[in-house]
Amino acid sequence: MRRASLLVAACILVVAASARATDQPIAGAKLLLLQSGGDQKLVFVSRDPAFLFPAIAGADDPGTGTPGGLQVDLISPLEPLGVSLVAPAGTGTPGWTAASGAVPSHRFRNAVAPDALSPLKGVVLKQGRVLKVIGRSIGLALTAPQGSVGIRITTGSLRSCARFDASTMRRDEAGRVVARGASATGLADCSNASLGGASPPDPVCGDAVQNQSSEQCDGTDFDFQSCGPLNVCRPAGFPGECQCCSNGGPFMSPEYCCNPSFIWVTTPGGGDCHATRCDPPWPCSGTDVCQPDGSCCALATNCHCAKSYADQGQRRPGLRLD
Repeated sequence: MRRASLLVAACILVVAASARATDQPIAGAKLLLLQSGGDQKLVFVSRDPAFLFPAIAGADDPGTGTPGGLQVDLISPLEPLGVSLVAPAGTGTPGWTAASGAVPSHRFRNAVAPDALSPLKGVVLKQGRVLKVIGRSIGLALTAPQGSVGIRITTGSLRSCARFDASTMRRDEAGRVVARGASATGLADCSNASLGGASPPDPVCGDAVQNQSSEQCDGTDFDFQSCGPLNVCRPAGFPGECQCCSNGGPFMSPEYCCNPSFIWVTTPGGGDCHATRCDPPWPCSGTDVCQPDGSCCALATNCHCAKSYADQGQRRPGLRLD
């Protein structure tokens, strides 16, 4: 339950992993991951001046930027796709504060973490001085030694990262990771692969996740706001895949019909996308029954679509009957 909520929260930073991100490998001074009973603790500290500091009031500002917030990704060979912890955008207490001056800084405070706001208790970013993260949840299961742990800190388009490999581990056991002195040398970028994990699969229509800009829906992942009364999702491999469609109803029009074999039957204020065929994955309409030859017919001898409409001269799918 907790992990699911963290992954949902990570969607706040949907542009963070875009190809436009700027990556900066950094040295890591300390990483601590503890799990004992129901208590968890995360501490990460870097004093590498090269870490990417988000300009105050700029697009990457974690408190006020677009999309705002800060995301911490933890990656290990045991969890190669990683887990995400988020400190969302928003100023105040709890929330983000920024200070300009000789040493510009951002701070996030959430004294009662982990809660609905964030699993992170505190974040400090002092330009050129320190990057520090304290969390009350670790995301990683820690059921066994990790081997290595990569950490990535994202604010908008800026990604700073470190990898603690086996040579840095002081303790690496179930429930406890203590590592010090990670070098930035050898890290090509901040990708999952560089941090000891695996890149997530490319988003495609049919993976049941609405993760492409062209998708209105993907299987059971349905955008009700965009689709409105269009309450069916065209499956992968068919024209109009991962786009919303309908079987008809009020205020509908023929271009939204799902089944390509439809005959449009006009009704007051809309119409009915009446299917003439039941070629998978498309079903027949209403009480019509799929026949062995792939046609849709009503029970008994009253063949509703394939015969009745054909007898009226409407032989081609998609023709209107108004």
